[in-house]
Amino acid sequence: CGTFPDRFTLMNSLVARQDKVKRKRRSPKVPWRKPEGMPKRPLSAYNLFFQCERERLLNIAQGRHDANDGKQNKRMKSGIGFAGLAQQIASKWK
Repeated sequence: CGTFPDRFTLMNSLVARQDKVKRKRRSPKVPWRKPEGMPKRPLSAYNLFFQCERERLLNIAQGRHDANDGKQNKRMKSGIGFAGLAQQIASKWK
């Protein structure tokens, strides 16, 4: 019986194949929800820095618009888009 593998070799190969099969994880029937009284996570140092710098840059830009127009308009935009603002603040953070 040299051409056929013995039964122990066959059993070991079957067990090895079963270990490799990944089983899909079932999603829970009821998804997890945060309790109402649970506090929010604290802001990171970058988030706090971003808030302060954003406010400072917008005040500077608003001052430029006020000096040019002479009008006080609360809804006036600063002319700085979010992407440009984020790039400026990120370069200062580094």
